Amino acid sequence: MKTKIRKFGAGLMAAAVAFTLAGVAFAEDGWVWGVAEFSDGTKQSLTTTNAAGEAVLTDDDLAGGTPVAIEFQGTEAIPVGGIVLSGKAITFSGSAPLQADGTNSAFRLTDGDWTFKGLTFKGVGETKKAVYDGGAIDCEGGKLTLEGCTFTNLVTRFTGGAVSARELTGDMLVTNCTFVGNKSHPINGYGGALYASAATDADVRLDVVDCRFAENMAENGGAICTLVISSDDEDPVTLAITDGPGKTTFEKNAAIYEGGAVFAEGPVWIEGSNTLFKANWAGFGAGAVCLTGVQGFFTPVTMTVTNGVVFADNETSTNVTWTAGGAIAVMPEGCKLEVYRAVFTNNCAKSGPEKGPSFGGAVYTGDGVTNRFWKTAFVDNEASAGNLWCYGGAISVAG
Repeated sequence: MKTKIRKFGAGLMAAAVAFTLAGVAFAEDGWVWGVAEFSDGTKQSLTTTNAAGEAVLTDDDLAGGTPVAIEFQGTEAIPVGGIVLSGKAITFSGSAPLQADGTNSAFRLTDGDWTFKGLTFKGVGETKKAVYDGGAIDCEGGKLTLEGCTFTNLVTRFTGGAVSARELTGDMLVTNCTFVGNKSHPINGYGGALYASAATDADVRLDVVDCRFAENMAENGGAICTLVISSDDEDPVTLAITDGPGKTTFEKNAAIYEGGAVFAEGPVWIEGSNTLFKANWAGFGAGAVCLTGVQGFFTPVTMTVTNGVVFADNETSTNVTWTAGGAIAVMPEGCKLEVYRAVFTNNCAKSGPEKGPSFGGAVYTGDGVTNRFWKTAFVDNEASAGNLWCYGGAISVAG
């Protein structure tokens, strides 16, 4: 099948004949891995590659004015060595899987409005020189939208095994996405799948709707982590997890330290009877969701859990020290936990023999935290501590 792809060259519009063979597009001047569309409706074929044969792109490679969309071509996997762009508003799409090389983020984006639709990102797993932030997408500043994307087997050394959105100035929306088997480093790694922080004084919200997180891992926040990056920041990221018309599930995610599924230093809102936290694990606190932070580092915030959220089979356990909150832990003084019509079943806080007590088989809250529970069921939760003390098979409140 032949396709006409227009491109810019020598200051004039030229036509290049491309054809498809085994799902890969070619043109007279090389492999066409993508097509850029500009605001005036013109298009440019994208063929730039690095020495390893991976697709690469910079602002200087886009010669046709204001780009508004980039579509990846073909059906075969496209190795990506780095799409590095700044200050633009672009929608990325395509049916070809994108293969990250493990040592570079597939996308490094700055100060723009970026949307990813229906893309599949695949990593190569552990490497000796894993990228620091965002195995698939490393976004600094601006705003970010992910719709219907899949992220698997991506690894980083620091933040966001799949996606790192740092110092955002606008909101982040993640809908109908799947994150499986991603990892940030088990020592000093934050957000096995997603990481987000806000720029100082920016009012930023991260919405996660109808998404699946499974078998992701980090030191803190096995699936998602939101952090306060500055003591001057009075507006940490607000994290909202809802089920929309579908389901949002967190299953078998793990954190070596705290927050088997979620670790947050800002407000958290979790809602919906089709929102499920199941069989997540953390080593020291909050098998599912942890709201924490250094006391006095930010304005006290609230975690709200409402309208049928289910926490089942989550666990915090260690043979080293004490543990707290089989499903939820809220630590900072002055914060609030409000739970309405939720279900906690078979969650566990467990420490090894002679290693320390355990607190709150389902829920633990620290000194100075305000708690409110309405119409909430606690069934078969457990706090156990070998031969030492344990407190609150369902709920433990400090102070």
